[in-house]
Amino acid sequence: MLQNLLAERFKLTFHREKKEVQAYDLVVAKNGPKLKESPTTQPSSDDDPEKPVSASTANRDENGFPILPPGRQPMMMAIKGGYAVQRFGDESMENFAEALAGQLRHPVSDATGLKGKYDFTLNWIMGGALSPENTGPTLFTALQQQLGLRLESKKGTVDVLVVDHIEKSPTEN
Repeated sequence: MLQNLLAERFKLTFHREKKEVQAYDLVVAKNGPKLKESPTTQPSSDDDPEKPVSASTANRDENGFPILPPGRQPMMMAIKGGYAVQRFGDESMENFAEALAGQLRHPVSDATGLKGKYDFTLNWIMGGALSPENTGPTLFTALQQQLGLRLESKKGTVDVLVVDHIEKSPTEN
């Protein structure tokens, strides 16, 4: 419906193309994965995904990273200075690769061969926030040191939408 509306009211015309972009494969590092498989038991009431969770940005560990509240639900927290902590619960590597793609703004595919589900936390300094006061691992270094995984650079293709024509003002009803 939306496409029809845009085509009728704004005279939108477009086509799709394949474009080569920077991409990554998530692979197991040389010394193997450092991941803990998720327990098969149900989460306790403290881990209820429907229960609201709050975290104070004032609580930091000895390295300056935010301390996440207890529980297994997925969560991410970043504080001033670029410190980031992300917790994953009952996470597949395929879903983790998608989460990494969001952080990196490039496609990431799972090439680990790991089929289980895992609980883990990842700490890193977000890109562009590095300064002499806040040192810590980049996302790439954190993956290798903390999880035993790494990202291999490659070229990949993605579908892009190319707008051929669009009117600035819509036509009357």
